[in-house]
Amino acid sequence: MWPNLVARAKAAGVPLALVNARLSPRSEARFLRFRGFVAPMFRELDLISVPERGDVARWVALGVEETKIRHAGSIKYDPADFLSDATGAPRRKIFDASDQVLFGGSTHRGEEEALGQAFVRLRQAFPALHLFIAPRHVERVREIRKRLENLGLSV
Repeated sequence: MWPNLVARAKAAGVPLALVNARLSPRSEARFLRFRGFVAPMFRELDLISVPERGDVARWVALGVEETKIRHAGSIKYDPADFLSDATGAPRRKIFDASDQVLFGGSTHRGEEEALGQAFVRLRQAFPALHLFIAPRHVERVREIRKRLENLGLSV
């Protein structure tokens, strides 16, 4: 969790979800020691998806409303459960399982443009390819967006 990211997202009206949020008893104990600092941040989350039922009570102990917590199982190993709601109806998909993803995480200046250029070339051979970039410094988003749009990408 990044407090600045949470605060800026909430200020911009962006819903926040913490997915596959395992919380061990050891981590819970650590968070409880700093509850005054972490609880307000956790309460800002709109959804917490947990892999195990026992995690629900631990998140509640940290001050998260139980209505914001969903036991979804492990989305790493139970994707069918995560991709459907309680009735079994499919959830809206971001992309299909057959699609491919090029992901750049914790990127620095210049790396996003290089990824964008590689993505443009790779997309010719792999039309179902998606590019995801998570910059190290979120305040660079406008700069990154402009550079990727200059490559002809829809951001």
